[in-house]
Amino acid sequence: MRTTTALAPLIITLALAGPAAAEDDKAIRRLRHEVDQALLYVNMNLPDRAVESLQALVEKDPGKTDGLTWLALGKALYGQQKLDDAGAAVAQAEVLGVKDHLDEAKWARAFLEEFKENLGSVRIRDATCPYVKFPAKLAVPIVNRKKRALLEALPGWRKKELERSTERAFYLPVGEFMLAETKVKVIAGEETAVTAQEIGAVCTALPQLAVTPGTGAVTGSGPGAGQQQPSFMADNWWWIVLGAVAVAGGTTAAVVVATQDSGPQKFHQVF
Repeated sequence: MRTTTALAPLIITLALAGPAAAEDDKAIRRLRHEVDQALLYVNMNLPDRAVESLQALVEKDPGKTDGLTWLALGKALYGQQKLDDAGAAVAQAEVLGVKDHLDEAKWARAFLEEFKENLGSVRIRDATCPYVKFPAKLAVPIVNRKKRALLEALPGWRKKELERSTERAFYLPVGEFMLAETKVKVIAGEETAVTAQEIGAVCTALPQLAVTPGTGAVTGSGPGAGQQQPSFMADNWWWIVLGAVAVAGGTTAAVVVATQDSGPQKFHQVF
């Protein structure tokens, strides 16, 4: 009688857990089917529709914690040639442990390998505003047709000037680039770091700056406000004032966002 009493809570727990586990399995199977349906649009060269469906899936359970769903979103964004967004989705998939589930979907391993083989990422450090622009061109020609096509589709590439976020890494095809006067090697599946100074980055969202007369001290509001301003600004407060006047006159002024010096032609490689 005592044994039966001790087993009773366990039996009740199993009885309650059984339907819940079955419901979770059902939800995952349904999710897998919806992901496969969305990826059909990629195969039909309609990645926009795939992205719309997959974004809806990662906004709610169980998709938002499922690595394969995030990886599928990365694949769809890659089909749109939106490399930075695709990279962010792939990174989230890896955080969620997608590497342990690659064999659950026929497309998963092949896509992840292709993505990492064709692309690497670059992170801009020591910047004081969320978006910057900088000159960019190839240091060595890219002969691979797929990588070349990805490069030609990059926003700003044809004008040889890129505008990117400083709050996350951006993606480039594997190769060697000149970002301003700095040679940067983009390595397959890896991240390379550069400073804003090294790539000649300037803010594209100009903070509102005020100079304290007689001191050269600079305070700011807007993008980058609340962060320590670079010494360049304090030493060149007259330039900032002239820039502000230019903005008021209807032209565009930009602030160099770098905080560190570096020599030209510096070569970056991260292992």
